[in-house]
Amino acid sequence: MKEKDLIGKKITGFRFSGGPVFVDEMEKTIGKEGVVVSQVPNVCFVSFGFGQGWNYPYPEILEHLVEKEKKTTEELVAELQKLISKI
Repeated sequence: MKEKDLIGKKITGFRFSGGPVFVDEMEKTIGKEGVVVSQVPNVCFVSFGFGQGWNYPYPEILEHLVEKEKKTTEELVAELQKLISKI
């Protein structure tokens, strides 16, 4: 399986076991949003700002990606109607 390029993607901090090691200080980032700033095989470094960052395991990190908010069908139709009215 080829790893996905996650650099620049947002994740939510989470608890994990195994390697890399989960340390007590990482508890503060559980549920907080961070950004993947580097990636090597099986490990992603995630920055949580203010100089704080931690290594997270790949592929477990995939389950904690922050997806962009999806729009409802009604919101999409309203946007299309606005665009059409400008034509």
